[in-house]
Amino acid sequence: MNVVPRRDPDSRLRRLSPGMSITMDVDPRALYVPAGLALSAGKRYRLAAHGKWRDGAITCGPEGLGVRLADSL
Repeated sequence: MNVVPRRDPDSRLRRLSPGMSITMDVDPRALYVPAGLALSAGKRYRLAAHGKWRDGAITCGPEGLGVRLADSL
């Protein structure tokens, strides 16, 4: 179900109800990208990431650099 989440009392944040999802693009050049979501203590959330980006000659995905970084040095 992909619907617009309701706004949290802090108008800069969105709160997801059970079963809702949100998709957002993230600029890999940014050091910090706020998601703009309010999470509730004791609730479970599932996050997924897709895509690739390049850091110099190293191509990386959501799995991170891991042992590939050590192998490339």
